Amino acid sequence: MRVKSSKQTQPPSSPLNGRVGTGRTLPAEFVAHQFKKGQSGNPNGNKGSTYGEVVQIARQFSEKAVRRLIELVDSDDERVAFMASQALLDRAYGKPRETPQLLPAADPAAAERQSRARALMIRLLDEQAAQMHLEHQKG
Repeated sequence: MRVKSSKQTQPPSSPLNGRVGTGRTLPAEFVAHQFKKGQSGNPNGNKGSTYGEVVQIARQFSEKAVRRLIELVDSDDERVAFMASQALLDRAYGKPRETPQLLPAADPAAAERQSRARALMIRLLDEQAAQMHLEHQKG
């Protein structure tokens, strides 16, 4: 709830002269607490914050959290296992970045190697998917 003030003008030195772009008059209490040009909004740093304390507490439980993620990788629920695996990989190697599309190799031998590598990756992924499908049907 906004408390109305009897004083509705800014000091004459204010560049806004008591108004904002919409033509509203600013309360004197608001104007008195605005940052002066060239003045930091937080001159003493973030000393009053508990952010650092929260980070320390979270780090104390990080080992326990990682152990739990490792347990969840073997979950019967594939969604849970996927999310746990993804979280572990992100923590171990960082989140993957988008990579630009590979340009065709100018060297015919390099193009052949790229083609063989793609085919091998596709074959391995297909085999792994088939294996997982069989395990899922048995379980």
